[in-house]
Amino acid sequence: MAKIIIHAVSRRNFIKTTGLAAGGLLLQGCMKFSNNSKESELASLNAFIKIDMDNKVTLIVHQAEMGQGASTTLPAILADELGADWSNVLLENSLTDPAFKNPKYDLQFTGNAESIRGFHDILRKTAATAREMLKQAAATQWNVPKASLRTENSYIIGKNGEKATFGEFAVPASKLPAPKNVKLKPQTEWKLTGNKSLPRVDIPEKVNGKAVFGIDVELPDMLYASIEICPYFGGRIKEIHENGVRKQSGFVEFFKIPVANPVVAYPPGFNKQEAVAVVAKSYWQSRRALDTLKIVYDKGVNQKMDSKSLYAIYEKTLKGKKWHESVKEGTPIEQLEKVEKTHKAQYYSAWQSHATMEPMNATAKVKGDKVEIWAPTQGQEMAQILISKEFNIPKENITVHRTYLGGGFGRRLLADYVFQAVFLSKKTGKPVKLIWTREQDMQHDFYRPGTMQEFEASVDDTGMPIAMRTKLVSPTILQAVTSVDYVFEGEDPSFPEGIKEIPYHIKNRLLETNMLRLPPPTSVWRTTGFGPNVFALESFLDELAAKAGEDPIAYRKKLVADARSTAVLDLAAKASNWNKPRKKNQGLGVALTHSFESFVAQVVDVSIGLSGILTINKITTVVDCGTVLDPGIARASIESGLVWGLSAALNSEINFKEGRTVESNFNEFKMLTMPEFDIEIETLFINSGEKIGGIAESGPIPIAPALCNAIFDATRKRYRTLPLGKHGVYTQYSADLLPVSTHTI
Repeated sequence: MAKIIIHAVSRRNFIKTTGLAAGGLLLQGCMKFSNNSKESELASLNAFIKIDMDNKVTLIVHQAEMGQGASTTLPAILADELGADWSNVLLENSLTDPAFKNPKYDLQFTGNAESIRGFHDILRKTAATAREMLKQAAATQWNVPKASLRTENSYIIGKNGEKATFGEFAVPASKLPAPKNVKLKPQTEWKLTGNKSLPRVDIPEKVNGKAVFGIDVELPDMLYASIEICPYFGGRIKEIHENGVRKQSGFVEFFKIPVANPVVAYPPGFNKQEAVAVVAKSYWQSRRALDTLKIVYDKGVNQKMDSKSLYAIYEKTLKGKKWHESVKEGTPIEQLEKVEKTHKAQYYSAWQSHATMEPMNATAKVKGDKVEIWAPTQGQEMAQILISKEFNIPKENITVHRTYLGGGFGRRLLADYVFQAVFLSKKTGKPVKLIWTREQDMQHDFYRPGTMQEFEASVDDTGMPIAMRTKLVSPTILQAVTSVDYVFEGEDPSFPEGIKEIPYHIKNRLLETNMLRLPPPTSVWRTTGFGPNVFALESFLDELAAKAGEDPIAYRKKLVADARSTAVLDLAAKASNWNKPRKKNQGLGVALTHSFESFVAQVVDVSIGLSGILTINKITTVVDCGTVLDPGIARASIESGLVWGLSAALNSEINFKEGRTVESNFNEFKMLTMPEFDIEIETLFINSGEKIGGIAESGPIPIAPALCNAIFDATRKRYRTLPLGKHGVYTQYSADLLPVSTHTI
């Protein structure tokens, strides 16, 4: 395997000049990633655990680390059950292997809040099996019952004083058959997980500059590439004028390349989208050379598409008669027709970019029918599948090395950028590192689509819903990451999340969906379908509570169908001082979600200033994810989700004009800034002991409806369209950048 050389990048120089590298206490006793010891020196007990003769335990990290703490909690689960010395463990990123597939999807990927909930039991059983194999090898040599032995701190220990390192018995243990039905440790014996916070193993090398992100990879004799993709959806390259590009310093060659498209159901013309890439001896040389080229585009069939016309399609579809019946319980239509007047409301959530801090990039080395890839990817196997298909190369000949990810959020499940790097390496015969610019990254995203929902409900004399009808209009979410053509099924599994199965009991309920086929490419985005759908559902329930004259939390508690929902609502009410009298222009809003098998209640406390400026005073979040394995990481996941969700609720959106994306960088795609997040945060967990649920994608889900409900509580104004900036709703920091006339809520 080619050696990865770390750049002396600017972040390291920054650390040196500011003295941060002197933080010895921060770096002491931290985990290290393995330098890939020779296999002959290692005994593999299974796909996840290797032990060498010197008693070094190497644990395989099979999920991508993109800031969510997977490289800490997953190996900690293994080490805990194995009985390994956590301070002396090495970590190694996995390659692609059937052992690392998520059994639910039969695919190796990182996403959908699956890292812990999808693998907790598997990792424990895997480690327990290895533990029992080590004990059996020792028991045979010592001629003692295996049951008399235990493991601790990478030692096998017997009742009669016997003691040996894992390394002494690793080789004989690896030759034993794996036992079946191994006994797992009770939670009382967990030392590393189970409401215990460990120092994040990825933090030290991110601080000292040694962390290898995809953009840091270097190989001997490597070339660099920049790319410009046809900016028009369904457009193509008409002409390329060289303009003296071959005279540019470091220039090697330029190529017109197809844009690999794993999507099977987009409109005609989409597959014609093409790109131009310039390969040079350095990245900046490739950028300058690319800027020299004059590229003329055929704008294609979608050149009149803009945000206004897309929105009109949503509204027209909502009024149409073609629907897929997703849920029907009781007799909703009959119950709605019985009453003279129902309550009806329409909601819309804007298109969103993933906007990862590290733009798309990949390094590829093609040699004959062998391909080696280094990439910040959430979809190692997906990259394998795509490259195998596009280049007719056996899947087993494609090696994908996963680096750190500078943000994922679902975007890096796709392998379009990996395909481009492989294409260029194959053309040049040398390793090539391709780096997208921020502008290319934002304008060629697979976006979280805009979604529109319409709710209608009839209520009884007490204001409680008798029947509810929901219509959902949106493009697909999952299509880009699967070969299944969901368009012909009527909906994909993520499309109606949050309103297909709800935490409330409503006897008569109908959900109808219409999955649009629109030119902009779409895919999964942190929260998947839950984000926009829960915004609509929780806003509508708040409207019903207001019409009934009911307290919003009390109203929800009458409707919830389970004790866990009640528990998170009760604790959120207590922690937020929900029942305390409000000050003038103060409002509290609540939202509830059952998503990714976790229960989350969130309360937002806001104030509206004299000039109409929004101040978010406090956000209280209560989470029941079954069992919290690491409170620090769990809290960070929820609170980082608040930032993500607030950005979409307040500021960020993607717009279209003349068949292409308008926004190209953060000056236009507004993300939440640090001054805007001067907010008191309280995050609480309930350890219910139920099945472990996901956390990383749950934090952003309830924030938008809770915020809008709080604004209504303070002002009696109801906002049903996101982002709120469209309605002149601004925080003080954002408002300072705008004309005074816009400072009104």
